[in-house]
Amino acid sequence: MLFFLTFLLSCKKEGDAVSPVVEFLEPESGHVYYEKSIAFKVRVSDNNNLQRVKLGIVDLNHVPVIQGVELYPGVNDTIIEFSFDATGITIQDVLLYVHATDGSNTKNKYLQAFIETNIDGHFEILIGEKSGDVFNLHRLEYGSSQAEKLLTIPSSIVKMLSGGTSGIFYLITDYPSRLQARLFPEGNLLWEFVAPMPDAEFTDFHLHGDKIVVVEKSGRFRMFHALTGATVEVNQLNEGKIPSNIFMDEDYVFLAQRSNITQPQVLSLFYTNTLQLFRSFHLDMGIVGILTGTDNYNIILVHQNEGEVSFSTFNKSTLQTSLIGQLQFSKIQNISKISTQKLLLTGENQVAVWNLNPGQLSVIASGDGFLDALKQNPDSGIYYYAKGSNLYSTNSDNMIHFQGTPTMLLNVFYKDK
Repeated sequence: MLFFLTFLLSCKKEGDAVSPVVEFLEPESGHVYYEKSIAFKVRVSDNNNLQRVKLGIVDLNHVPVIQGVELYPGVNDTIIEFSFDATGITIQDVLLYVHATDGSNTKNKYLQAFIETNIDGHFEILIGEKSGDVFNLHRLEYGSSQAEKLLTIPSSIVKMLSGGTSGIFYLITDYPSRLQARLFPEGNLLWEFVAPMPDAEFTDFHLHGDKIVVVEKSGRFRMFHALTGATVEVNQLNEGKIPSNIFMDEDYVFLAQRSNITQPQVLSLFYTNTLQLFRSFHLDMGIVGILTGTDNYNIILVHQNEGEVSFSTFNKSTLQTSLIGQLQFSKIQNISKISTQKLLLTGENQVAVWNLNPGQLSVIASGDGFLDALKQNPDSGIYYYAKGSNLYSTNSDNMIHFQGTPTMLLNVFYKDK
């Protein structure tokens, strides 16, 4: 009997010591669900014997908020798509979880998400229409064939951002630049900041959490409280370079600049909490976009050199860049991230979705004169795109015609009164 037990223990020690691998494919961390269905997609694999996978939703204290499900894949490498009914969930901050076991080892993986199904509200599209020297802002309900004009901005708009579920949207205007926070759907001004002289020009901005950061043409950038407009911090250390893009997460502010048009691109990292410079890097190619990464440890850099677009990840731990894809694509007008692995690209002659893994391009529309595009909402497969003086939808043959040119599209979520 003693010999038999010793034999079992020795076999266990020399047996399978490799845990299953779990990867969330969709959604990305921090995703907000607005529908009554909580769907996610994962890849689960094991080197030897994937026996069981359990999926579920818990609160931040790991208390179940919905009954989990157990699946028995029958293969050692599988992609699982599953959807939970969120009607009975009354909390907002949750963790999606996957437990995978091979009989000897267990792997647990969690992803934070937010549920807004208990908030009465909905998405609409905010449309920026250039008409002569002014910009008209219009609102459009999904599926509607007519846009409603909100207000006129007496200058050109450089960029617009959504404030998430707050119903606030942000915009920066051209010279003399103004950073404005407005409330949807009326468009009422909440606060604004005028760019200081002598440059008096903002080139880009980014919102993360309750902070918004904006960069001036001089290279100086400022951080504001997103709801009140109160100044949080001003960085004076990076003047003298031409900024192209700015991005912010919980760790760093990323600023892409050139000393002049012939110089290599410089990517500088500043601590988000202090705006003090951490490190600068010289890159071979210019940056046209900085986006949320494929996980919490990296960001995505988008480069364009004539007709070629390349994508790389910048690892925040190792401070290394890795090329993850290339494709032939016309001049990028706009780029946005619509899922963990998918980017929506608007070029001069096509609108397409680029899947980072496995590196596949799916064309939404082709032609000439594209200006901007968006996905209807995070859980929809419908796209809108602006081309010439018209706005089109992939689920309708109808188009909306504007007197001017609709150059900017923005999803805005607001609460019903």
